[in-house]
Formats: sequence, C-alpha cells, structure tokens
Amino acid sequence: CGCEPSVPSSADTPCGGGFVSHVSATNGRVGGSAGLVGGAWQGPRMDKLIVGSEAIAAGVLTRHELRQHYDTVFRDVYLPAGAELTAGVRAKAAYLWAGRQGVICGVSAAALHGNSYISGDRVVELNRQRRNAPKGIVIRGDCLSSDECTMVGDVAVTTPARTIFDIGRRV
Repeated sequence: CGCEPSVPSSADTPCGGGFVSHVSATNGRVGGSAGLVGGAWQGPRMDKLIVGSEAIAAGVLTRHELRQHYDTVFRDVYLPAGAELTAGVRAKAAYLWAGRQGVICGVSAAALHGNSYISGDRVVELNRQRRNAPKGIVIRGDCLSSDECTMVGDVAVTTPARTIFDIGRRV
C-alpha cells in the first residue's frame, strides 16, 4: 500500500503522499523552530510536555530539575508535577515518545479533535510500523492514505472521518 505513517524529517508526508507539513530545514521537526512540540521553552503548545533529553541538551533543565519538578508520562517524556494528565495530553506524550513519528488514531485522535469526554486513563492509539510500545500505548498498523491524515497543532492525527471509522470498527 506504500504507506509509512510517520511525520517526516523533510517536506514530505506523514501518511503516504499528498499531505505536506511545514518542516524546518535546520531541525527537522514539524513547524520549524518556533513550532517545535514538546519543549518547556516553547510555551504551552504541547500542554507543557517536554522531551527530557531535548530540554537537557538545550540547557533549559538539568537532570536534577527534571527529576524534582516533572512526572514521567512515557520514557523521556515529562509533564510538570501536578499537571492534569488528560486523554489529549497522553496522546501528545505518546507522539513525543515515538519521536514525532506516527499518527495518533482512534479514541486518542478523537480527544485531540476536541472530545473532552474521553478518560485520561485510556491507552493511546498510535499508528506506526514499528510495533514496540510501552504500557499505555497500543500500536495500530493500519495503512493510511494522505487524505486520512491531518495535523492538530504539531501532532499528526487521523482526520475526523477516519477517526470515526476506526472507532466504529473496533467497538
């Protein structure tokens, strides 16, 4: 099917063709340097989620500050201590855990599309080809066409129509 569900490191597609994202040539992340996801130094774009190794490398936090003031959501992905872990925040954390590669799908995509009734305790559904995942993330291996993917902020997600389809067939 020719589908590689991942966010690109160059101006190509997260879902196999046609969906062009804005990628910085200098850092390879969606949105350019002002729109990076996952750093406390970038404001509230990712609900203050940070990738610990990136924050330490940028000199924004020390390992000690990270241990003292942040809770681990997934390996190397942290949320400020005491912050609410909603379904949408968990989905964004899973996207960061996956190295910004993959597409959030199913009920997790519904949360990012604005459904506030989804419990923050639910597992995150992430569509990607690499199958390994920590507890709390379910990997889906669906082949997505370019018209089934979109961006919500800096996160690749399935479109509302594809999200409904996925939820309906898995119920």
